[in-house]
Amino acid sequence: MNPVFINSVGLAAPGLMGWGEALPVLLSEQGYRPAGMPKLVPAMLPSNERRRATRTIRLALQACQEAMEKSPYRAEKVSSVFTSSDGDTELLDSLCTALAKENPVLSPFEFHNSVHNAPAGYWAIATGSHSASTSLCGFDGSFSCGLIDAVAQVAVESTPVMMVAYDQPLPPPLDAKRPLVAPFAAAFLIGPQPGEGDLAQARLRISTAPEEEDVLHDPELERLRLGNPAARGLPLLMALARKTQGGNSQDGNSQERVTLPYQNGSRLIVELAPC
Repeated sequence: MNPVFINSVGLAAPGLMGWGEALPVLLSEQGYRPAGMPKLVPAMLPSNERRRATRTIRLALQACQEAMEKSPYRAEKVSSVFTSSDGDTELLDSLCTALAKENPVLSPFEFHNSVHNAPAGYWAIATGSHSASTSLCGFDGSFSCGLIDAVAQVAVESTPVMMVAYDQPLPPPLDAKRPLVAPFAAAFLIGPQPGEGDLAQARLRISTAPEEEDVLHDPELERLRLGNPAARGLPLLMALARKTQGGNSQDGNSQERVTLPYQNGSRLIVELAPC
């Protein structure tokens, strides 16, 4: 498969609010220190949708908004892939709690937002996009599933694609069965041709060989990686950060290999090279 080009990145997580703020941590210049998340209010959303959007929707769109702001592509021409292991569990809890009452009353907006592709719908409203959109999940391999789908679309359709992976901690009692440590969302704008400001070119392949996934040396960052399925993409973010600093060799022409968890013990191999 021909390479694709990672044009820009958006990031929203405690202590990693935006690509610029996250760079010193991703470059291992300073240790990761979790911090409180500010209230996310993506400016790209119209005011009515902003009021109705759940925390999960706002988390996903915050990352998308940052990636889009740094890209030369027109948002309405960009296809999208939204991937989340658990979806909007806070809303699911609210609906289940309401249904358990003697006289259940359900909010139409909660019901409307309860579908797995609700963030993608808000993205379409915010951007005016009629381009293709996919919403999927793959448990702890959701990040890799989304990246594979996005890169396949870029390669086959020759169109730019926004891929965003996102997940929130579950509310009790659901969190006892599926503990997540913190919110996390990362968005990648991927194009079929090289463009100004691209971070790297990338090739993907799936390996069924017994390979170890990449782990992080910072214990707090590794805890985040293991504690949120969307954060399984942190090794890729760190490799892209190194590319912004000229790669990991003096001439900046180095290639880098990232190994991510996929499905049923297989691995997704991402090979990065300078543009």
